[in-house]
Parts: sequence; structure tokens; C-alpha cells
Amino acid sequence: MTEKQIERVRTKITRVKHELAADKKRWGGYYDDSAGLRYVAPCLYLKIRDFKGAMNYFRWFSKNFPDDCCYGVFLLEWSLTLFKLGKVEDARQKVTDAYFSDTRVLNKFLGRQVTMVDETINSFERDWSEKQVLGYSAKENDWADFAVWLETLLTSEPFLSLSKEYLEIQDQLKTESDPAKRGKLLEMEEALNKKLRVW
Repeated sequence: MTEKQIERVRTKITRVKHELAADKKRWGGYYDDSAGLRYVAPCLYLKIRDFKGAMNYFRWFSKNFPDDCCYGVFLLEWSLTLFKLGKVEDARQKVTDAYFSDTRVLNKFLGRQVTMVDETINSFERDWSEKQVLGYSAKENDWADFAVWLETLLTSEPFLSLSKEYLEIQDQLKTESDPAKRGKLLEMEEALNKKLRVW
């Protein structure tokens, strides 16, 4: 990118930050952000390869939106940033979060064919995922090292085993209508989520 192009991206980042600050002021010290502006900045930072700037933004995000479950693409951006800054263990945890948020986003990044097995079961999330344009690809030179690491992680025996179990639970939730059984399945899902964070 040229210096002018980089400057234009930085201007966009500044505009997003100003709009979020105005949103907080408008709501008396709290954020509403129903437009989802808080998800915009990371892709702009990554576009100009400003990983430190992206990390600072993610810290701000964690502080101001601690209960936000995020989207798969956003979590992939977070993982990319952490990996590029040498925080590999933290990057692995964000990859896990990305997988639980949207089971297809990691395969999309790697250029794999997405099958029905990979699909997020929740129809709203699936529809949202289909509309997202993934601005990152394993084929890009800048992401090649991350792609190799990610491929190794996703094809490791522990991840394959745990992700298979997760998809089986999701498949059962799709058809189970009994509240007690659904509750048990959700407990199993939560336990599995914790397992994936420490394997």
C-alpha cells in the first residue's frame, strides 16, 4: 500500500473511534452501538498490518464490551493479531472462540470447501455467516505462517476429537425439543467449551 492509502485507512479508523465516542456520550457513558461499529476497526488495522494498533483496540474492546460474544470473523482477526505479536497460546484460545462462534469461518480462511457438517446449526448465525465477506485468505503471503499454524492446530487429534463431539451435540440440539434433555446437552456443550480452552 502507498502512504496515501495507509493514511486513508487511518482516517477511517479515527472516524470509527470518534463515532463510538459520540455513541458513549449520547447514552450517558454507556455504549449502545446497535450499528455494530465496534467490529469495524480490527480489519482496518490488519489492512495496514498495524498489529500493535489492533491489539490496543482489542484491549479497549475487552474493557468496554466484556460480555460481547463477538462474531467468528472478528475473533479470527483477534487471533491473527495475537499470533503476529508472538502470543501463540492466546491466539489458540481465540481460534477456539472463533470455532464456537462460527464453525465455518476457519475453513473459509483456509480455502476449504464448507460442507453441511461445518455449518453453524443456528439459522440466524448461519445466515449472518453467509453474508460476511472474509477479507483474509491463507493464500496471502502475510498470513502464510498463521495458515500453517492454524492448519496444524485444526488437524491435531485433540482438536478433531473435541470438534467432532461439539458438532454431535449441535446436531442433537437441532432436533431435541425436551427442555430437560436440551439443558443437559447445553451443559455438555459448556463443559466441552472449557475442555477446548485447555487442551
